[in-house]
Amino acid sequence: MAKVLVVFYAGDPSLATFAGEFVEGAKSVRFTEVRSVAVPADGPRGRESWIEELRDYDGVAFGVAGGDAAGLTRAVEAVYPRRALENLVGAVFSSNGGAEPMLQLARLGMLLVPEPSGPEGASERAQLHGRRTAQVAGWVRHALSHEHAQHHEHDH
Repeated sequence: MAKVLVVFYAGDPSLATFAGEFVEGAKSVRFTEVRSVAVPADGPRGRESWIEELRDYDGVAFGVAGGDAAGLTRAVEAVYPRRALENLVGAVFSSNGGAEPMLQLARLGMLLVPEPSGPEGASERAQLHGRRTAQVAGWVRHALSHEHAQHHEHDH
């Protein structure tokens, strides 16, 4: 079962709505467990539990206000050194888009799922993005389980 964490800034009502749609899309993928966390508008305060638990998830999506993920990525980088989140599927959603938050996540070593270019409606795009992120997280989890099993076979 894939586990997806959705973290978003609480101060932006349109972003909270977008996060809800993203969560709905992720939950539509069979056997996917989804948790959402709203962080204060000025960013995380210290070492919050969701940051400590990131490696327990297969995917994480960051909802950022104004297209700026710097506060979230700084908080994550304070706990995890560069590239420590390799093979964690990552996504960014924003009320106004932008590529900069994706680049910030790439520095952390995450496998990125971009926002779909399909539907015109923001709600539909958010649901599709959530669904796609959960699907990719499940695929990566499955593939890594085979890699892990293969290493054990060679050890014996």
